[in-house]
Amino acid sequence: MNDQIDKEANKEVNKEADKEIEKVMDGIEQWPEVSPEDEQMNKSNPWHTPISYITWGFILTTLTLNFLLLQYIIPTLGVVLLSLGFRSLKKENHCFYIAWVLVTIKMIWHAMYLIASATPIVTYIKSNILIEMIAVTLQFVLITIFAYTPFANFWPVSIPMILIYLIIIRSLYKLGNELKDIAFVSNDSERAKGIGIIWGYVLSCIILVSIGCISSNHLKVMETEHVMVSESETREKLKQMDFPEDILLDLSDRDVAKLTEAIHIETSSELLSFDPVKVTTQSRSNAYIVSNKPGDCNLKVSTIFIEFPENLLYVIVHFNWMENKAYWQDGFTIWGEDGFALLNGVLLYEKQGIEYSAPILRLKCEELTSYGWFGTNSSQQISGAVSYPFLSEHQRGYVFYRIQLPKEQLLGCNCFNYIHYIQPFQYPYVKTEDRILNGNYPGDSMRQHYTNFELQTYRNIDN
Repeated sequence: MNDQIDKEANKEVNKEADKEIEKVMDGIEQWPEVSPEDEQMNKSNPWHTPISYITWGFILTTLTLNFLLLQYIIPTLGVVLLSLGFRSLKKENHCFYIAWVLVTIKMIWHAMYLIASATPIVTYIKSNILIEMIAVTLQFVLITIFAYTPFANFWPVSIPMILIYLIIIRSLYKLGNELKDIAFVSNDSERAKGIGIIWGYVLSCIILVSIGCISSNHLKVMETEHVMVSESETREKLKQMDFPEDILLDLSDRDVAKLTEAIHIETSSELLSFDPVKVTTQSRSNAYIVSNKPGDCNLKVSTIFIEFPENLLYVIVHFNWMENKAYWQDGFTIWGEDGFALLNGVLLYEKQGIEYSAPILRLKCEELTSYGWFGTNSSQQISGAVSYPFLSEHQRGYVFYRIQLPKEQLLGCNCFNYIHYIQPFQYPYVKTEDRILNGNYPGDSMRQHYTNFELQTYRNIDN
């Protein structure tokens, strides 16, 4: 009996539940249909992307990482993001429009700086305080104007942007999500056009920077037709003292005339390979020995010490490209004993069967001061740049200088450092000889020729 009552009660409950479900379904059928536009608006927030671009743009334009060229890549990406963000919002109100105009000016300024960094102009820009102040002021004004847009009413953004920069950046990023219910004026076609402009901007910067690198790193020399040397008693004397004849032919008559009173000559030669090939050999004891074999890029360097009475020493550093060519602003430095007096520096080459000579570019002798734990240290150093015309052959040259040694000094050293580039894309522009001085040269591009010398007095004591 009880079971029968329970079954009837359950039937009544199920009927009531079915009625409630039917009511709910009827209500759902009466809901207004969602338009495709509203559905798309619900799925995406048109404010989020521009605000994110602006936020990251501010971050990247104020972030500095001085390695792997990130100090140029990151700010470029930053101004691109700022332009994309403000371009999408420029029609929302006048503040955004002013910010977009300033970003456009900043993009032009940044493009000019990128191009200048590939040329010698960058050395002037870095030393000009006024230019740096203009760049900093432009960035400050841009951030300040953004702070006075209607977005400044968003409570975290009301805090002064310059004083609490990290909080502002975090708030700006969140702001894009807070604006999802506000109407958006810009359309997708305008945003797509903005992206096309940005791509054009980036590609133009790359092309112009490349042109700047090529034109700035291929140095133009002041060439003259090389005058054939004439035979003289001094040349014959130097030959008899074992002066290398091929190098003697490259010396001008004026330079040879300075060597009339030579009493002794020492020569040290070395082949500097800029692409050595590693060769592994096995010895009799079954040990493996790894050695370097010259590759296809070799520079022969010879240092010739010409001794004179009274501790006077004339030095010639001669370099001759055996393979490969030097077209892209090679550079060298020479250091050793104090008392340098630079006499001459000449580049020699052949073009269309005619011999030419030209002064070594940026050749100078200067005193350098270094600072360390034990105080200051001063030393003299000769430096210069090497670049030959295209299609030139038999590229070579020499540096000629004099050293007056103290009477008590009987021996010393001489060091020739040389950097060679096989391509012009060295960015930013830096004089190659300055890279040696600063130790800021890429990879395995530098070679060194180190030599020692002994004066006659020392040799007599040794004997």
